[in-house]
Amino acid sequence: MAFIDPQSEESTGKREEYKKNFIDLWGKESLKIDLCGTGSEGPVVKTEEECHRDYLKRTVKNIKKYETSLGSRVKDIVNEKDEIKEEVERLKHEGFHDVYAKLLALRKFYSEEDMKLLRRSTGIVYNALY
Repeated sequence: MAFIDPQSEESTGKREEYKKNFIDLWGKESLKIDLCGTGSEGPVVKTEEECHRDYLKRTVKNIKKYETSLGSRVKDIVNEKDEIKEEVERLKHEGFHDVYAKLLALRKFYSEEDMKLLRRSTGIVYNALY
């Protein structure tokens, strides 16, 4: 703690030095922590790096869930309509990978707005990291 006497030129002159010393000490000695939810014992305290790692893991899991759900929905739509199935087979015969052939076939039969609705129809939304 530092007390600055506004009437003392020497004291006010040291204000910036004190401030710089505090910031340097804070940067070297402090631990970056965050409260990442709660556990049975109360708030969970983790370092910033641990929280970042956990957010990243959760985001990747949610992307996987979204992709799996969307893939399942696309598969169902393709299997329901013979004309889409035929287009998928034609595209695969041309050398397109199965999943890409399905997406291309859907685009042929559905509008861009319908494709957006399909992407939203999974009911899964994944969060940004922060």
